[in-house]
Amino acid sequence: MQSHLIRQDLIMRYHSTGFTLIELMITVAIMAIILAVAVPSFNKMIEQERIITAAESISSDLVLARNESIRTNEASYFTLETGWKYSVCNANGAASCTCNSTTPLNATKGSCKRRFTKESSDWSNISANTAAFDNDFKFDPINGMPRELDNSKWTGSGKKSLTLSSSLGQELFITIGSSGRVKVCTNSTSTKKVGRYTAVSTGGDCL
Repeated sequence: MQSHLIRQDLIMRYHSTGFTLIELMITVAIMAIILAVAVPSFNKMIEQERIITAAESISSDLVLARNESIRTNEASYFTLETGWKYSVCNANGAASCTCNSTTPLNATKGSCKRRFTKESSDWSNISANTAAFDNDFKFDPINGMPRELDNSKWTGSGKKSLTLSSSLGQELFITIGSSGRVKVCTNSTSTKKVGRYTAVSTGGDCL
């Protein structure tokens, strides 16, 4: 008799540890709410990292091109091509340079040498607005200042700005000043803002 009661007690305890249908439905509902909140935030974080990576890569390459022009005493060229892929070249002892993704990586003295090309496909879901940018320019080897290909100074404010946008509408400006200084800023509009950067209305306000 006692052993029978013990078995009954164990069976009741086993069944009491399981989920009831109502408890299961409540758990599923809570998980659905958590996912509904978490997924958009996660997507936003992913897109933010993508646009930051793209902006930092371009700004670093612009700084590199400027520094290399001074170091080598040869003009460095920056060319933005269709689809916003870009190339950096140096004159390699030549009087001028036509820089693009087809320029040879290895070149003899007195010709144009391509240092590298970056493809826009390296940063998926990121688009670029080049309306306020200069698609072809060079850095002066004496002072590192940006110049037109004919060696003239940049006109107007002397600043050029490239705007990057993520698929969620976040925006970063990559701005080059007349001195050759490069800075990354973000759009001050709340829906376009990327937190860690200086917030401005337009790329021209970045410097």
